[in-house]
Amino acid sequence: EDMWGAVTTLLGQIGRPKIMVFLRERIDDRKVEDSTVQARIENLLLASGFLLVDKEQIKAIEEKDLAAAFAEDKPDRMQAIAKRFGAQLFITGSANAMVGESKTVAGVLIHAYQAEANVRCYRSDTAQLLSSIPGEPVRSADREPRSAAKKALDLQAQQLAPKVQQDILRFWQDALSGRGEVQLKVEGITFKQYLDLKKALGKLKNVKDVKAEFANNVADCSIQTDLRAEALAEKLVEAFGDLEITDVSQNVIKATLSK
Repeated sequence: EDMWGAVTTLLGQIGRPKIMVFLRERIDDRKVEDSTVQARIENLLLASGFLLVDKEQIKAIEEKDLAAAFAEDKPDRMQAIAKRFGAQLFITGSANAMVGESKTVAGVLIHAYQAEANVRCYRSDTAQLLSSIPGEPVRSADREPRSAAKKALDLQAQQLAPKVQQDILRFWQDALSGRGEVQLKVEGITFKQYLDLKKALGKLKNVKDVKAEFANNVADCSIQTDLRAEALAEKLVEAFGDLEITDVSQNVIKATLSK
């Protein structure tokens, strides 16, 4: 009840954020088309009031790109697809069920399977990893091998889905309260301007810490603040008259610097 109340309040404040879920699932190293773990995560998020990217909308070529990005551990490629569908968060990972030792019980052959999984949650605007959730190995058994594998995967899903929900809820609560990181990317900036900007950012009220990098006339700043991105952008405009804000998302500000 506490979780449901928090979700309801949260969605009332920020609207219904969209989430993309893509999990790769295998049974005995064979790809499963309809992931049991993904379905349970999606159903829990839908029941909580979140919007999901319809997997039927993801074209075959995009699904191949997602699978390749996952295999190569390149979240930035998954990020691009998630943003294309307007998803603020994307969830990815893998689930596997492997055959164990079979036993004969009362003359009936029983097949055993063990399932393992790992799920990761990312922000779509920055590809920042929010959480990595490993599932404890679980086992199940049945007369039919596939039924045993599916049961094991469903047990794994029951273990993971609430953790995913909690991590997503915590992220949105942090975003609403202004905790965490805002990224500022300024293009067309000289090194001297970069140094001046970095020093000035550290003096802004509500800014707790600033980490910055400079390359190819671009300043990438990671700002720890209790302000949301839009509120920080307003302060930046007031403080730096020659700073032109070009884009503001949940936790990212993009800008250019006038000559």
